[in-house]
Amino acid sequence: IMGYFALFAFFTTLIREIQKDFADMKGDSMYNCKTVPLYLGIHKGRMILFTIFAITLATFIILFVLIAKINTLNIIFFLVVTLLFLISFVQSLKAVKRKSWVNAALTMKLVMITALVFFAIKLYV
Repeated sequence: IMGYFALFAFFTTLIREIQKDFADMKGDSMYNCKTVPLYLGIHKGRMILFTIFAITLATFIILFVLIAKINTLNIIFFLVVTLLFLISFVQSLKAVKRKSWVNAALTMKLVMITALVFFAIKLYV
C-alpha cells in the first residue's frame, strides 16, 4: 500500500511539474532550460504528460481499492478526486496559453491535497 501511495504522490507531483514547465516555456527558453516541453517538444511533452496521467489514474484506483471500504463517503471522495483529476487532464489537453497551464497545475494541486489527506486519514485513523 505504501508503494502505491508513494507512486501516486510521485506521479501527481511529476504531472504538476510538467504542467508548470509548459506554463513557463517562454522564460525557460530564454535561459536555455532543459524542461520536458523544451527538450522533447510540445507534442512529445504532451504525450509523456498524458501517459503519466493514465499511470497515475490507474495507481489511484488500485490504491483506493486496497484501502477504502465501499461506503457513501468513500465513493464521494473517489468521485471528487477522479473529477478533479479529469478536469486537470482536459485543461492540459486544451491548454495553449500560460494561464491555461497554470489553471491545470492548480487543479492538480487540489487533486494532490484532497487525495493525500484522504489517504493519510484512511491509513492512520
